[in-house]
Amino acid sequence: MEAAGVYSGLSLVRQPTGVALVNWAATLLVKPRLLPRLDFSSGMAPDSRTVVVVPTMLTSADAVERLVESLEIHYLANRDRYLHFALLTDFSDALQESMPQDESLVRQVRAGVEMLIRKYESDRIDIFICSTARAGGMKRRGVDGLRAQARQAGRIQRAVAGRCERLFSEIVGDVTILPSVRYVITLDTDTLLPRESARMLAGTLAHPLNRPRFDPEKRIVTEGYGILQPRVA
Repeated sequence: MEAAGVYSGLSLVRQPTGVALVNWAATLLVKPRLLPRLDFSSGMAPDSRTVVVVPTMLTSADAVERLVESLEIHYLANRDRYLHFALLTDFSDALQESMPQDESLVRQVRAGVEMLIRKYESDRIDIFICSTARAGGMKRRGVDGLRAQARQAGRIQRAVAGRCERLFSEIVGDVTILPSVRYVITLDTDTLLPRESARMLAGTLAHPLNRPRFDPEKRIVTEGYGILQPRVA
């Protein structure tokens, strides 16, 4: 599906039947439209700093291993000075707040992300971030919390770090870059991020003709786009 003229470079796999039906129906109702984009093939602009976020559940040691591997693959296919990669993790539903395996899974994902930071520190030390949400509601509160940091660009770094600590019980990586983040690309755990597609999405959002115009009276975006939905394949 290409909704409202967005870049069609992401592919989603293993979709639930209901989601696939909705996406198929949307292609019949919404005419795809290509949007202009800035050429970021030589590198993203400093004011278009972007973080690729994967909200996900820590379910098993094997799943955590795949998460860390996937995060590395996303980076290797989408290297840019102003592009960062984050895991926002939580635990599966349970009858109590903490389960016996929770701590070991947190240690494993922390060790995995720390390994990536060390492995690619010659590139930059702020590439990877991992945050584990406090009890419940990660997928909503985690991404909202990350967006909240991006809205605090005028505040001191200590305030940003302090707010992150209230939202997340475990933080790995440099969160002081978050106030300068302008765009967030959210991926499902099984979403592919093809080579250079992050730059293309950021370039589309950054184009002057696509920038959202907010009407304070109607309280809606009347021109441009605040959210882009790539084609689902």
